[in-house]
Amino acid sequence: MNIINPIKDTKEYKKSYDAVILGMKTLLTDSMDSMSSFKRNTYPAAFSDYFEKHSETFEAIEKIYLLEDKKEGVLSCLSASIAKHAQEELVQLKRNREVEKRLIEYTCSITAYLNPAILEFNGTFSSLMVDNILLSWKETFPKTNMKRATFNEINSGFRNKLCYITTAVCETFGKSDDCYELRTLRNYRDTYLTAQTDGADIIKEYYNIAPTIVNRIHKSPDCKEILKQIWTNYLKPCIAYIEKGQNEKCKDIYIKMVRTLQEEYMPYWS
Repeated sequence: MNIINPIKDTKEYKKSYDAVILGMKTLLTDSMDSMSSFKRNTYPAAFSDYFEKHSETFEAIEKIYLLEDKKEGVLSCLSASIAKHAQEELVQLKRNREVEKRLIEYTCSITAYLNPAILEFNGTFSSLMVDNILLSWKETFPKTNMKRATFNEINSGFRNKLCYITTAVCETFGKSDDCYELRTLRNYRDTYLTAQTDGADIIKEYYNIAPTIVNRIHKSPDCKEILKQIWTNYLKPCIAYIEKGQNEKCKDIYIKMVRTLQEEYMPYWS
């Protein structure tokens, strides 16, 4: 099935057109495959591999874009093909739960790999194509809320060691980044937890997987309800134990929260 029509009667255009048709089929699937490496220590190398693998496709898109008279129409068709491919895959799934989980995986992989790679290429077409991908994805899957992000923005999120899950929960309740809850849990992390024998490993694992967990929760149509449950079941009891000086009990709940969310949103993690 053609994605666009090769209307330019030149060898250069047709060669680029054929390369785009071939490459577009793997942009989404390869980004999905790379999600198992969306961790603090492995994301940069995985992103670099993904970018290099698809650089020829990006170069071909750039050539078509420069040669084509109807530039926006070409990018619109290419972008829509990504959402269309995902839609075709989703209709083959039988259960609603499977569809929801796969849609979250698609959305996260596009946010973490596909769109940042297009922006990293920094072609004439790059920014407009990402805008078109976001638009066509939203039109096809209205309940999703995908945003553009560059590789540097995503990678800096790992390096800054933000309290991803707690921050997401507090934002749901309209709390600031300097609210009591966040300050309490950050202090617990930086004092008690870091001093424990296994504390460094617990914190390291958390910052490897938390960004993906939060991204997937944000893509869920039940995002606010999920975050409220995390507050009720985990974070509120954690803070209560910290206030009572029962730090080990807080640690147990903290680990349970991460394991439960990991099993739900990152079953492939090993």
